[in-house]
Amino acid sequence: MGEYLWLPILLAVFALVAWLGVLAKRLLVWIGRRVTGQDRKEAERGDAERARYRSPRWDFYEIRLGRAAPTPLRKLYADPELATHPVARIDDQVLLLHPIDESSMIRVPGVPVEVLRIADTEAGEPVYLKPQGEPRQSAVFYFRDLDEEAVLFDDVESFVRAVENGQRWRPSNADGR
Repeated sequence: MGEYLWLPILLAVFALVAWLGVLAKRLLVWIGRRVTGQDRKEAERGDAERARYRSPRWDFYEIRLGRAAPTPLRKLYADPELATHPVARIDDQVLLLHPIDESSMIRVPGVPVEVLRIADTEAGEPVYLKPQGEPRQSAVFYFRDLDEEAVLFDDVESFVRAVENGQRWRPSNADGR
């Protein structure tokens, strides 16, 4: 039995060396982040992003789309906690709200005017508000497979209600129609 005593000792030495290697790597990464100021830069970027959510550019929205921003959308963006966290799911994807500013206007193939990107899926697909008739009649769409437009909600109020409730929904034409 004594002839195999070296095996557990050898395994313990290998485990100790591996653990020390992981610990040394973590220490070097931590020191590197402190020296380069990367932690501070990331915090500043996060602060700037949160400021974009806290200060929607409603004037920009109204000028570019030629209509007043829907009241439910204004109420949604009045809550900065809700605007900076994943809020709902589309076909098992988390939906992240997008700030309302110059970067939220996008061109959609087949649509003659710019539309307002109000959210993104985890895959980066835009969820957008497309004006239809009166301001209250703006519908909420998203792209499935980047070329097929799917209606999520017929109006902004339904979208906001779903976001506030954190409920799940599926596109209205997801059943193959």
